[in-house]
Amino acid sequence: MGFHLIEVPIGSATCAFHRHLCEEECIYILEGTGTARIGATVLQVEAGDFIAYPAGGQAHDLRNTRSSILKCIIVGQRLDFDIVDYPEQARQLYRANGEKGDLLDMAMIVPCQ
Repeated sequence: MGFHLIEVPIGSATCAFHRHLCEEECIYILEGTGTARIGATVLQVEAGDFIAYPAGGQAHDLRNTRSSILKCIIVGQRLDFDIVDYPEQARQLYRANGEKGDLLDMAMIVPCQ
C-alpha cells in the first residue's frame, strides 16, 4: 500500500489525468479546496472530503484551483502489476513485479493480425 501526504501548489494538480486498471486509489482532503475531475464530471472538494477511485474506473485528477495550498493524503494499493491509462496523452504505463515500465504512446501500438 502506498501512502503519500501531498501539498498541491496553487494552480497545480496532484498528477496527470489518469486511471488505474488494476489498483484501487483514494484521496482524503486535509486542508484547502479545489476541483476533482472524474471522467467528464468536475466536483468542488474541500477539507474533510473523501474520494474513492475503483480499479478500472474513470480517469481522474485533483487540482488546486483556489488561492491557498491544498493538502491531501493519497492512498493506493501498489500492486505488483498495474496498467495506468493517460487518456489526454494517449499513453499507457505498465508496471510488472513492482517495477515501473516505459510510458507507451498508444499510436505506436499495432494490433496483431
